[in-house]
Amino acid sequence: MPIIWASRHLGRPLARRLAGADLFTALWPSLARDAVPTVVLASRDDVAAALRAEHPASTVIVPPFFDVDDEPAVTAVVDDLDRACADVDARFLFICVSMPKHHLLAARLRERWAGRAQPHVLLLGASPNFYLGLSRRAPEWMQRMGLEWLYRLGSEPRRMARRYLVDDPEFVRLFLRERRALRRPQRADVRS
Repeated sequence: MPIIWASRHLGRPLARRLAGADLFTALWPSLARDAVPTVVLASRDDVAAALRAEHPASTVIVPPFFDVDDEPAVTAVVDDLDRACADVDARFLFICVSMPKHHLLAARLRERWAGRAQPHVLLLGASPNFYLGLSRRAPEWMQRMGLEWLYRLGSEPRRMARRYLVDDPEFVRLFLRERRALRRPQRADVRS
């Protein structure tokens, strides 16, 4: 929601918000129905089992726990995803683990796949957990008000505090920098 608010304030309004959980809920059933080659990196075994039951043609991987600073472990997960996507000629790859892991994995895959055909990669965190009813989303009114982050922070303070209270404020700095750049008078390109 802050991206929507910032876009309006910067004079480049985005039409609306599409939360990852809503995207997954809309997309997954059609991928399953049409047996679209799909790979999912899931966070837990129960999530993986439920997704496989709905979409038997999917490949669902649950990585062992890894830290973003554990280079061999990160490389092993990237290798598994690369191989799984190649084996089924995946059209979609859902990376459904937490930040910053999903960003790191997607960046590594992008580097590896440079110049090659690649699936659509979606970083959707806990979206399958919400879709399957294994985790609760914020009430509708909180979603509409852009307060889903607050609900998640209250629900999982130890896990979400760093994301929302340490990492996300960087967005404010980026927004302010963009706003300053838009307010600066444009310099004419003077050539002699």
